Order: sequence, then structure tokens, then C-alpha cells
Amino acid sequence: MNNEINSQFKTNKTLFLLGIAGSALWLLADIVLGYLPGGIAKTGFMSDAKVLEDVLAGAPLWRFPVSATICSLGMTLSVFGYMGIYNSYKNKGLLSKIVLFCALAASVGGAVYHVICASSEWIYVKLGGGEKSFNLLCDFMAGHTLPMKVCGLCWCLFGLLFFISVIAKRTVFPRWSAIFNIMVFYPVLMMIGYPGYMSGGALIMFMGLFLLLREE
Repeated sequence: MNNEINSQFKTNKTLFLLGIAGSALWLLADIVLGYLPGGIAKTGFMSDAKVLEDVLAGAPLWRFPVSATICSLGMTLSVFGYMGIYNSYKNKGLLSKIVLFCALAASVGGAVYHVICASSEWIYVKLGGGEKSFNLLCDFMAGHTLPMKVCGLCWCLFGLLFFISVIAKRTVFPRWSAIFNIMVFYPVLMMIGYPGYMSGGALIMFMGLFLLLREE
């Protein structure tokens, strides 16, 4: 029995480490996409033609596919971290399964949306910028909002249900550790306005849960 518990503990530690690695890659992808030679792609920069032109001025085309690739790899790795969260539930009932499903759906939607953002910026830079390129970018983004909506909804559900789960002692974590939740750190980091608020929130969450995980 002790060997089984010890094995499960080591497995969960490994899963959270993979979640940390995946979130770090996701954050790196945000940095590659958001910290450009022309400036920093702060929240809402795509809605202003002048700001967009300034930020993307001189941006090398390679940054966009590289960022998309790193993000896809990172969010794939992050899935293992959410498996660790699932394993932290004392009872693997419906609630834990919904939390896991929301996390997986949000990860897939987030990766797709990151690729959409990177592609739209690649198109803008490739066309040389200007009003026509800006209008095309806006049309492209407006036509691909579904992944963002699915991603946002699933992150909200995941954050809320996991927060409630920890407070209600449905997991092995202490109640106060409910703060280690991507949706707790997301609004704080978003108010700062710099790229990486979701990935940064996920990284803090997995690091906190990794450090708090104890062998029972």
C-alpha cells in the first residue's frame, strides 16, 4: 500500500513538473510573439492601427511561426499538469472529470487561438502594413473568434470549479492553496497589460501546486 502511495506521489510530482515545463514554453511563446523590435504588444494593441503598425514595424517573419510552434508544444506538455490536478482529487467523480475536460478544452482552444494571432500578425507584416493590411487583420481576427470564446469559457469554468474544489477539500491541497489558480493570477497579470498573463498564471499555479504536493 505504501509503495502504491509513493508511486502515485512520484507520478503526480512528475506530472506537475511537466505542467511547469509546458507553461514555461507557453510563456516563452508569448514573449517571442509579444516583445517585438518595434515595442511590446500590450493588451488591446491590435485594435489600434497606429499602435499595431509601430509594434510590428521591423518584426522578422520567423518570430510568428516559431511562437506558434513553441506554444503548441508548451500547451501539449501542460496537459500532463492538468492530469496531475485530476489526480489530486480524493474522489475521481463527475466534478474532477469536468475540471479536467475544461482544462483540456481550454488548452486546445488556447493553442489554436495563439496560432491564429501569430498568423494574423504574419499576414500583416508580410503585406507591408498600412490600412489595407490592418483591415484584413481585423477581418481575419473577427472571423476566428470562436476558439477564443471556447477557450475563455473553459478557462473560467476550470478556474471556478477547481477553486471551489480546493476550498471544499475535494483535493489533497489545503484550502488556502486555492489561490494557486490560473484564473486568480490572470486578471492581476492582465491589468499590468504585458504579454503572458495566461501563461504566467498557469506557470505560477503549477509551481505552487508542485511545492504543496505532499506524500500522504
